[in-house]
Amino acid sequence: MNKNNTTTFTTLRYVVTVAEERSFTKAAEKLFVTQPTISQNIKALEDKLGTPLFDRSTYPLTLTYAGKLYIEWAQNTLLSQAQITKELTAIKNPEQTRLVIGSYAHRNTYIFPEIIEQLSYDYPHCNIVVEEGLPRVLYSGLEDGEIDIVIAEAYSDTVRYENIFIRNENLLIAAPKSFDIKRRASEDSNFPLIRLKDIEQHPVITLSPRHDFGNIIRTLFELENIVPNHVIECRRVELAHKFVERGLGITLLPEMYVEQLGQEDNIEYFIIDKYRPTRNISLIYSKNRFLIEPASRFIDLFLKKFATPETLPNINI
Repeated sequence: MNKNNTTTFTTLRYVVTVAEERSFTKAAEKLFVTQPTISQNIKALEDKLGTPLFDRSTYPLTLTYAGKLYIEWAQNTLLSQAQITKELTAIKNPEQTRLVIGSYAHRNTYIFPEIIEQLSYDYPHCNIVVEEGLPRVLYSGLEDGEIDIVIAEAYSDTVRYENIFIRNENLLIAAPKSFDIKRRASEDSNFPLIRLKDIEQHPVITLSPRHDFGNIIRTLFELENIVPNHVIECRRVELAHKFVERGLGITLLPEMYVEQLGQEDNIEYFIIDKYRPTRNISLIYSKNRFLIEPASRFIDLFLKKFATPETLPNINI
């Protein structure tokens, strides 16, 4: 296919937006231009290519086979253009650099304050944005080029994205000390071991099904055929922790979160024997996009604070 070199980025944006909206009218509204402007640009492009990109006999619009090929190329071209613009801006005008980091909401309170303080000191003109969201939202932002670095479980697409493994963290049962819970010492952890049967009589504080922790604790109880006698559901790890602090029940909390809390007088933490749920923590970024200097510095600071001695020798950036 002859992708004429005189095709402008504006025309590529028109084509991609029409494909996304499946409508010339909706694309025009989204781009704040007139519908004839878009139609004429795309018709001229199709004439140059010698083939239609859209099947106009369908509603909503659909792409022809040639259109599907062209859209994939156009999207990659626009992304490359955005990346080179970002690189040149970072070199010419460091005060205009922008770093976007995505993470779970509950992590941000203990991950970011110290690291962002140092990063702001090192790069006072860099605009730093912290995006909060669930993994699917963060991964989508990474793919769209809207997020530079994601802190989450390793991403499955290892061809296009780099996963820097930080550590595996235990998912711990948090329980009020007032609860009488049978436990035994662990040979490989500072946290004692318990069986789910030992806590089945206690109320359970769980996160909503939209949250991984909510699904994990539900699955664990199902595997043991346990039906909690009382459930409190919420959406944030911090709130679940506060409920435990008030003696309202047990919940599941990530080890890194617990480590940052320090000594607590009325909560104790346990590892669930037999299942020992864990999750990996990784820093994820695109292999094909420019990593600005503040992003590299953020990775360095994060590794120094959170990577374990076992993982550090294996990290190669």
